[in-house]
Amino acid sequence: MLIKFIKLFLCTVCLFFCHGVFAQYHWVSFDENGMFVANAIVSRGEKCPELYIDSVWEHFYKKFNSAFPDIERCYFFFDRKAKNVVIGGEKMFLPSSMIHRVGIIGDTGCRGDYRQSCSSLKSWPFAKVADLLAEKDIDLVVHVGDLLYMHGKSKYDFDLCSWKHWEFEFFKPMNNLLKKAPLIMVRGNHEACCKKCWNGANFFFTPPRNQDNFCVNVEPLSILEFDNAVFFNIDSSSASDFITEQHLVKIYKQQLNVQNIINDKFNILLTHRPLYGMFSILNFGLYGNRTLRQSFNNLSCSLDLIVSGHIHLMQFLNFADSCIAQLIVGNSGAHLHRKPIMHKGNFVDNAMQVYKTFDSFGFAVLDLHRMLSFDIFSYEDKKNISCMQIYREDKDIKWQCFLDK
Repeated sequence: MLIKFIKLFLCTVCLFFCHGVFAQYHWVSFDENGMFVANAIVSRGEKCPELYIDSVWEHFYKKFNSAFPDIERCYFFFDRKAKNVVIGGEKMFLPSSMIHRVGIIGDTGCRGDYRQSCSSLKSWPFAKVADLLAEKDIDLVVHVGDLLYMHGKSKYDFDLCSWKHWEFEFFKPMNNLLKKAPLIMVRGNHEACCKKCWNGANFFFTPPRNQDNFCVNVEPLSILEFDNAVFFNIDSSSASDFITEQHLVKIYKQQLNVQNIINDKFNILLTHRPLYGMFSILNFGLYGNRTLRQSFNNLSCSLDLIVSGHIHLMQFLNFADSCIAQLIVGNSGAHLHRKPIMHKGNFVDNAMQVYKTFDSFGFAVLDLHRMLSFDIFSYEDKKNISCMQIYREDKDIKWQCFLDK
């Protein structure tokens, strides 16, 4: 009996004091089947940090990618029923089966050219935006894609697409938020196969089962289900902004259709490219992805909200003649687009019920209590816009937005 007590005491002491290797960057994510994945980045040849799941010691697996010779990724799949996880002595938050609040950021990378200096917090405030979101009470973090923007010759002390580049433009500014809540990563066009740094996104954020140095144009649909909500994560990274690609329409319709919808839960579509959106370029204000619209317009009344990035603004669009509710959070770091110029004949004039757009850096927090709502936080002018679903007597749903004083 005494021996068992001593062993239990030593295990408890080790849990709190024998942390082993310290991994500066560690986080919890999900695989394509909805399981938790514990992650950590360590130097090449270094041991992975200690991992405890519900007070049981587990052994990390390792993954190496030749594109990053100085580091390795530690990973471990574990069940969603787990209540506690400790990585390197640090307790990580795990959500319950009921999701209440979801933090959303997107398009966080830095241009690093004449448009945007990466050494100025005013020009590139991603670190501050992420830290402000980490202060919020949230159960999940959704990043709607586009992590690295620097191309061409680097002005900084690293090679493009190297580990130092990834650390500088993503992991270091994101560090506090990575530890705040589990991460859902949406693949952006800057993580597409045609982009130079795609290998890093594949290595760090796709399930470790994926083969290194092999890029898939369209990842399989990922469905993440909770008691009150289901998130459909669609890979729109390769869907052209300018033409309707019928081969992708076929793929998307096979991936997501009405059979996936769960009527008694909030159904939320995550896609980097938005179905609808607006920004000004060469005096044109109309924007949206035709391939995605053709793929999912028939689901518009089944989806409670579409969450996207890609346009470097914060924007919300809702139409009176359809059920489309499109939230765009593309303003968390990358150089901002200009606010759209309104033209007669575009879809804003065609039965727009709610239209809000902000050309300032920030993030959004989605609230999934009894009714669906979200708050828009502006980093620069400190404004807070709240939007919520309003249920009318005829059981139709409309959205209403207002400015918090």
